Amino acid sequence: MSAITLRRASTAPTARGSAQPSGYPTVDLLPPSVRERRALQALRGRLAMSLVLVVLVIALGYVGSILVASAAADEATAAEDERVDLQSQLASYAEAAQARSSIESVESAVDTVMGSEVLWAEQTRAIEAALPADTALTSFSAATETVVDETATPFTLTGIVGSASFTVTTTTLPDVAALLDALEQVPGVVDATFSSSSIGSDDLYSTSGTVTFGQDALSGRYGTATTETTTETTTEEAGS
Repeated sequence: MSAITLRRASTAPTARGSAQPSGYPTVDLLPPSVRERRALQALRGRLAMSLVLVVLVIALGYVGSILVASAAADEATAAEDERVDLQSQLASYAEAAQARSSIESVESAVDTVMGSEVLWAEQTRAIEAALPADTALTSFSAATETVVDETATPFTLTGIVGSASFTVTTTTLPDVAALLDALEQVPGVVDATFSSSSIGSDDLYSTSGTVTFGQDALSGRYGTATTETTTETTTEEAGS
């Protein structure tokens, strides 16, 4: 065995208790197999630590996915509850829509039937008020007519909504022309005609005739008359 000579290296003094390098050089005398085993153990330790970190990351990702799935499930449940609630509300609105449709159907039927309404009591009072002072209205029989679209001519009246036959009595022979002129001044009356005049046993003159009513005689509470009035008002407002 060959001799190995080691020399002490000169070092500066250090404080007591502090780490100080050895005064002699170190020599690794371990066999290569030991060094390889230690290196392999260190590598295994690092691999184990890496494996733990990978497992931890996977576990965290799994937990995160569970939390996200749970939140998504809660949102889906809330959305489903909202959908059911909206469907319930729509069902109630459907009943309201059906009721509204029924109301509109009834209103349309009323407009169709009552569109040609004439307030005959008011027309009778207006005619009585237009008669001369010595003239009494003894009979008034009115009938509503359906408005028919006709071509206006000098010999025909259009837009007729009703007509009435009347009888008046006077103490003297009436002025028929003045009587008819007075009747034609009544709002809604478009024409008045004379039929006959006779004197009775009580010395009173009885005069008969017919009065024809136009669109102005309509009550305006239903149907076409109301619509036309609304349209005219809207047009006037837009023009102003």
